[in-house]
Amino acid sequence: MTRIFRFLKFSAGIIVIAIAVGCVVFVGGIARGSYLSPGNHPITLSHGDRERSAIVHVPPRAVGKSEIPVIINFHGGGGHGGNEQEYSLMDKLADRETFVAVYSNGTGRFGNRLLTWNAGACCAYAMSNNVDDVGFVRA
Repeated sequence: MTRIFRFLKFSAGIIVIAIAVGCVVFVGGIARGSYLSPGNHPITLSHGDRERSAIVHVPPRAVGKSEIPVIINFHGGGGHGGNEQEYSLMDKLADRETFVAVYSNGTGRFGNRLLTWNAGACCAYAMSNNVDDVGFVRA
């Protein structure tokens, strides 16, 4: 096994663990109130000294409900929330099962390209700049 392959395998394992922990923490999240109409809504918020963004997909059957589940869908390294929304097809599932799907964006030095998440032992910009991704997702 080459050194780069071992590194990639380790990095993928760390990312899977981070996502699994995030799912355990956030799948139980509940959206309260009816703040957004059904459809896709780009949002931005300030966290720390950074402007962060995401796409929020609200299903049609959310109208009139006071609480519905929220699932946060993280893109892979180098991607962004829009890619993940398109590739995962989670909007269809959210519409069918009635949950809010959130496609958060990582951070990077090239605008909305090559975005990464701080997974502790990796990944590029987010790790080397000690980006607080957990704090962003909680915000």
